[in-house]
Amino acid sequence: MADAAQRVHPMTIMWHRRIVSIVSPIAFLAATGCSATPGVRARGTVVGPSHTGQVTPTRDNVALERDRLTQIVRAAIAGRESEPATAVFENIKVLTTNVSAGNLIQAMNFYGVALGVSCAHCHDVSHFAADEKPQKAIARDMMRMNGVINGELLKGITGLKGPNPSVNCVTCHRGQLVPARALASISGLGNQHGALESLGAPTAA
Repeated sequence: MADAAQRVHPMTIMWHRRIVSIVSPIAFLAATGCSATPGVRARGTVVGPSHTGQVTPTRDNVALERDRLTQIVRAAIAGRESEPATAVFENIKVLTTNVSAGNLIQAMNFYGVALGVSCAHCHDVSHFAADEKPQKAIARDMMRMNGVINGELLKGITGLKGPNPSVNCVTCHRGQLVPARALASISGLGNQHGALESLGAPTAA
């Protein structure tokens, strides 16, 4: 056996060592629950570019957190899903008419998906009824704005296809907290936002 080992070609030994050097770190990362991708840890969290040790939530992490909190709320109101939202939850300001508790949860989840955020963006998740976060007031105003657009403005535009044209959060946000204001990735369009401002045209805030 010793003689056989001595007869192994040096190139074979070199490639064997290279393969081990690649496989071993991957096996270690898998064993410790980490991804082999640089900067990525298990459970969908990414270490930010700074070396402060802070962890930035990824889209997957946000979705998991939103689903987890949604299930907690659903469990808390189990059996009352068909009751009016105002009878089950505290401090409902906008969705007050013909909205069941179950439908309110669905609406909140939809808003989270539309903006790419979890419940904690607008809510103190230890006390959902609290109004301390300014994002909650903004969300309410956005809901009112959406109602005006669908209920009044779109109805006044002639020539639109369909009897009931409408928009919702996804129309602008597209899964992003801040809606895009330009299509810079499309060749030749340049800075449309700047062009609109130079013409005095209104732009999104």
